[in-house]
Amino acid sequence: MNRGYDYIDEGRRYLQTAKNGRERTSVFNNQVTYNLIGLSVEKLLVGLSMHLGHLPADHTLAGIVAEVNRFCPMENDLAEAVRRIDQVQDMCSLDISAFRAISDGQIDHMLKINESVRAFVECHLDPTPAFYGRKEREL
Repeated sequence: MNRGYDYIDEGRRYLQTAKNGRERTSVFNNQVTYNLIGLSVEKLLVGLSMHLGHLPADHTLAGIVAEVNRFCPMENDLAEAVRRIDQVQDMCSLDISAFRAISDGQIDHMLKINESVRAFVECHLDPTPAFYGRKEREL
């Protein structure tokens, strides 16, 4: 049983891809990078939730934050910042809405939030050699 580590690994890889994408804007436009950030945050928080023995019923970022907060409270500023990522494009909404362009500044801010989520998740994991002993290239 990996206790959510696979999800956390995926979240880290999505984050790294999003960061790399900022250097390759001809391939990774802001919409693609935004989606990678959303996937990263989702995977990281779902992985933490699974690590804590729970699977969120709601897979919006706001719902996942609420689930994680039940067992491992986040600072209010970080929780609110994650909820705002969800609202930029109504990521998981079933309603069709008008497309809103995402600025470079918004992407840079969301990457900082994503890094904060990664740090939050990692500080709440058990320091097991099987997870932390991996080489960076394996993550």
